[in-house]
Amino acid sequence: MSKSALTMAGVIGGGGAAAAGGYSIYSAIQPKTIKEKLLKEDFHLVSDIKDSSKLDKEWEKVLNRYKVEVNDTSKIIEKDKGSVTKEEIRKWCGDNLDSKIDDSLYSKASKWCVTFTSLSEKLTADKKSLNSDATSLKSKYDTMSGDLKSEINKITVSSGTPQEGEKTKLWCSDLSNRAFISEEDTHYRNLIQYCV
Repeated sequence: MSKSALTMAGVIGGGGAAAAGGYSIYSAIQPKTIKEKLLKEDFHLVSDIKDSSKLDKEWEKVLNRYKVEVNDTSKIIEKDKGSVTKEEIRKWCGDNLDSKIDDSLYSKASKWCVTFTSLSEKLTADKKSLNSDATSLKSKYDTMSGDLKSEINKITVSSGTPQEGEKTKLWCSDLSNRAFISEEDTHYRNLIQYCV
């Protein structure tokens, strides 16, 4: 075998070994569980909160978010969303965070097992608060699009007048439990326009 052929074989062999070593390092640093992936992507797990009163409040916030945001693809508990408890959500997270990465489970865990800023907290940070006056909320209701009005009209209230104002007050309260995404988010804009 010629000297150049031996040199080429050595280079190819060395390159193969380097590639194998590089892959080993790459696979060793890749997250293997949902929890590892969430942490790598800078999420903060509710379960990592050490202060028990803060932990309980955070699970309560997650529960309130679940009740207004859950849909068929994000549902984690097979029962009516109104009867789900924070303990059930906490248990689901505990049971699934150490699972191998699966897109559906990851998507759910990134909503229900992590800390977030609610729209209500964003309002407080901006020194704003929800309007609780049914009469002025009725005026805002009158300026809404038909889609929003029909969403609000699904809400039932037992008492209070004007009815549209009372329904809008409940709608605003539910809306404030959603996660804050950005100031351009439709839910945030609706909250600012109709509920403050």
